[in-house]
Amino acid sequence: MNWSRLTALATCALLLSGCTVVKTTAHPVAIAPSTVPFGLLDPTIPFTNQLKVTFAERSIYFVNAQGRLVALRRLLPTPHTLNEILNVMAAGPTSAEASDGIGTYVPTVVHINQATLHNGVGYVDLSPVFLALSPVGQQRATAQIVLTAQAAGATKGVRITVAQQPYLAGLPNRRQVSVVTPADVRYLLQR
Repeated sequence: MNWSRLTALATCALLLSGCTVVKTTAHPVAIAPSTVPFGLLDPTIPFTNQLKVTFAERSIYFVNAQGRLVALRRLLPTPHTLNEILNVMAAGPTSAEASDGIGTYVPTVVHINQATLHNGVGYVDLSPVFLALSPVGQQRATAQIVLTAQAAGATKGVRITVAQQPYLAGLPNRRQVSVVTPADVRYLLQR
């Protein structure tokens, strides 16, 4: 490229750099709802006529500073599944909640492989890392999963499998069960 073309190109770029399509102001300016483009204020998802997004609050159980399980509310798009709710729990508390002393008994390395709900019983499959937790850690993580699942509709308990293999949950009274009910884990609830 010769120097005159390069100089002309640089000059044009310099002149255009001061141009903008959007007017700038020193302060924010309110936009009239009638001027918002593409139907972005419509009650439906943009570019559709029928899809509406609704949200519902769900209880997700976490651990307070005293080591007790407490329900915190999360806003989730509907419809949501047990799997989605438990994955929100497995993601742990928000940074604001963590700064308030909220934690989790379910480490983020434990993945919820699958979770379904049938006739009031939750069926939850966990990753094999769950078995690496101490027996007490497994009891507490199970309690957190069961109470969160109960709030989502698993009122008759939760059957846990690990990598699709049956898991017998050990309870503090040395009893082992294949279906853990909310009554089995109430001892960890905030009183």
